[in-house]
Amino acid sequence: MRNWKFFIFILGIIALMRSPFAFAEQQLLQFIISPHKLLINNKQLEGASLLNYGGDIYVPLRYITEQLGGSVGFDSKTGTISVASIK
Repeated sequence: MRNWKFFIFILGIIALMRSPFAFAEQQLLQFIISPHKLLINNKQLEGASLLNYGGDIYVPLRYITEQLGGSVGFDSKTGTISVASIK
C-alpha cells in the first residue's frame, strides 16, 4: 500500500512540473557590448555601455538622462519609470 502512495505522489509531482503555471520557463539572453559611439548634441558620452541584442542597440536610460541634467525615478507600487528634465 505504501508503494502506491509513493507512486501517486510522484505522478502528482510530474503533473505539476508539466503544468504551465508551475514553473516559469528560463531563457538565456545573449547581449553583445556594442562598439558604437553615443553622441548627444554632437558630444560623445563616455562611460556608457551600449548593448546589441538581436540587431537593436540598447542605451542606459538613467546614464543618458543624468548626463543631460535630468533625473530618473521608479515607482515600485505601479512599476512606472519616470524621466524628468531640467529646463
